[in-house]
Amino acid sequence: GGSTNTSRRRADTLAQFRIHERCRITIMPGGDFCHGLLCVEALARARSGRGKLYQYDIFDSHSDLVGKYDYVFLFDVLEHIEQPKPFVSCVLSYVKPGGLLFVNVPAMELLRSEYDDAAGHFRRYSVASLGREFDHCEVKIRQGMYWGFSMVPLLLMRKLAVKGMKDEQTIIRSGFRPPHRWMNSALRALSATERALLRRPPCGSSVMMAIEK
Repeated sequence: GGSTNTSRRRADTLAQFRIHERCRITIMPGGDFCHGLLCVEALARARSGRGKLYQYDIFDSHSDLVGKYDYVFLFDVLEHIEQPKPFVSCVLSYVKPGGLLFVNVPAMELLRSEYDDAAGHFRRYSVASLGREFDHCEVKIRQGMYWGFSMVPLLLMRKLAVKGMKDEQTIIRSGFRPPHRWMNSALRALSATERALLRRPPCGSSVMMAIEK
């Protein structure tokens, strides 16, 4: 029946979450999917694809959108919010009862550097501290885990490389873009090795979490 299919889709989504290093958690067939982008320039540059694109203030709580979504994805957003708890409460209002919110954030305050300041990061998270952002909500943390263990040494090197830099654009260019094209291939190979050897890394450059409403 319908409930069985919904449960199966949710289980499939969580299964994909467990191999999250690929960052390819997909919307299941039949789901309604939209993107909410704050930056008008980013919205203009976004490639057309499945679903609709909105420039939308989520605190407007439009009745056509609240409680509509089986899955909501909040990737690399929460670290930019100075007061996260009102924000996550509002985000959760768009999730159907029994639906899932997937969150990805940068991890480990040890890795914090001038790059985080330039990128507008108020904080980096641990699994525990990310979970605490939802302790005022009636939700269940289905899973939380680190990923990007192999990236930790590289981010420590980035921390040293940008130390003392003042110009934000220079920091972003130095801290985000690989120095050589072959580096992307090397990082993909490193990530594949990590996935093969470490199913649940003890730490990592990011935290991903699945929250059930």
